[in-house]
Amino acid sequence: FAARTYTPILWDSSEGLVQILIYLHHHMVATTPGTIWAATARTGDRCTLSAPRGSLDLPGLRRPAIFFGDETSIGLARALKATAGGFDGISFMLEVSSPDESRKVLEMLNLPDVALVKRARDDAHLSQVEAILLQAAESTAPWKFILSGKSHSVQRLTDFLRSKNVSTSQLDSRAYWAPGRIGLN
Repeated sequence: FAARTYTPILWDSSEGLVQILIYLHHHMVATTPGTIWAATARTGDRCTLSAPRGSLDLPGLRRPAIFFGDETSIGLARALKATAGGFDGISFMLEVSSPDESRKVLEMLNLPDVALVKRARDDAHLSQVEAILLQAAESTAPWKFILSGKSHSVQRLTDFLRSKNVSTSQLDSRAYWAPGRIGLN
């Protein structure tokens, strides 16, 4: 038994339908419990599911908001669009390994207005992300920040925002994975 948490992009309990978008890290496929399941799961396979718990209040999301994540956050971005009544007042930004591949997935999911930041060695790209977050943090509007994806990126950006006096009530974060950590993959 290995429980994993995924954000469904569709959950229809009356019809018994669930859709989950999973990003398979090329370097982890078939090496961790989550990627083994995701790589081998097929339509019609039986598995035990729990209804979404709503750890993030997507319908009640305060605007303006900035959503930051990575490829593993695309499902959450899609769920946010579906439950929060669209993207008005929400800016989306993803750190990605392949902007071209990510753009194709985003277009298929009708998420065209997502800014993509290509990952750089030593996470140098996060300085660009920090500059964007700083503009929001220094504005007079009480921005909401949703940070998800790679644990190191989430922690770095959380620490950065806190150093700029962003209150904890303005921050929601969810680390989905960490290099070398099986429990988060």
